[in-house]
Formats: sequence, structure tokens, C-alpha cells
Amino acid sequence: MGKRQKPEIQERLSHILAAIDDIFAFTSDMDFEDFVEDRKTRLAVEKLFEIIGEATYQLPADFKLAHREVEWKQMETTRHILVHNYYAVIPSILWNAKEVYLTDLHEKIRKLLTP
Repeated sequence: MGKRQKPEIQERLSHILAAIDDIFAFTSDMDFEDFVEDRKTRLAVEKLFEIIGEATYQLPADFKLAHREVEWKQMETTRHILVHNYYAVIPSILWNAKEVYLTDLHEKIRKLLTP
């Protein structure tokens, strides 16, 4: 079996957008209490934040430096925390990140994908 080629910048940005879209879709009919009680959705949202962080981490440093309007380091750090402190994830942190940051992040990433 051949070696799989790594995703290009545009593909990684598309992965970030898709993960954000999924987070919003999975939580669209929920309030915070519903989110806390729905373990499947919480775990899915955790995984999607990990994908956002990993796709960000894999972007070339020069690309991230050229687009400082995006909080790349924050996304990488979030992924690191989720992966290495999986046993202590606080649902309110995920919920607040979704509520406060993801709409703006979606817009910034979308602009990077639009020539």
C-alpha cells in the first residue's frame, strides 16, 4: 500500500471549518445543561476541538506567521490540553470556547480559503 500524502494548507483549513461546522450542528438544539448531560455530544465536541488543534499544529509556521489574525497557538494549546488531560476536561470550557470563539474563527478561516 502506498504512502498517503499529507494534506495541503487548504485541505487543513477545510478540516478546521468542517470541525467547526460539526460542533455547531451537534450542539444547535442544546443549552449548556443539555451539553453537560449528553456524553456522546461532549465527546464528539472534544474530538472536533482536537481536530481543529491538530490541523492548526500541522500548518506551516510561515503560513501562521503570515496570518496572525488567527489565534493559532490558542487552538494548538487547546488540543494539547484535551489530549493530555483527557481525564479532567471541563465541559464549561468547551461550551464557552464554542460560544465565544468559534464563530469568529470560522469567519477568519473561511476568508483564508476564499481567494
